[in-house]
Amino acid sequence: MTTTRRKIEQQVCEFAGPIVEDLGLDLVDVEYSRQGESQLLRIYLERESGISIDELQDASRALERSLEIEEILSGRYRLEVSSPGIDRPLKGPKDYRKRTGSRIHLRMFAPLEDGRRRLTGTVVEALEESLLLETDEGLRLELPYRDISSAKPEIDWDALLKKTPAPSSGGNRRPGGSS
Repeated sequence: MTTTRRKIEQQVCEFAGPIVEDLGLDLVDVEYSRQGESQLLRIYLERESGISIDELQDASRALERSLEIEEILSGRYRLEVSSPGIDRPLKGPKDYRKRTGSRIHLRMFAPLEDGRRRLTGTVVEALEESLLLETDEGLRLELPYRDISSAKPEIDWDALLKKTPAPSSGGNRRPGGSS
């Protein structure tokens, strides 16, 4: 099943990439799963400046038409087209390049020489086959992508969620009401 899953995901990537690029979007990831007769195809899209629900709907319609023509999936399936969110896992050199200068958390498949499998640091450079990371301890490590099991950006939620102060409720008192 894994081979079939990867084959379908690769086929969808190959035909979906140009379709979403024509819409001004980037294809982030494709996931295919099957449980019995039920098939699910998830396609994740983004744009650096953000993506709207209307754009996702337009992409979904275009992809759905193309999937019917290509006949990659046989039988009934469910298509989900969405944005992966700001804290999505980093998948390859392109994702790491976008994060140059940013902090990330990553986990290695095997421990490093010092025994650690989890690292936090700043992306210095995304090379073709490896990532140059400056750790919080000041070490510069070149980590082959094949050795990284997972990586996610560090999100400064406080900065993202800062809101302007709520207006004073002083002028909203009702006559005769208690304070």
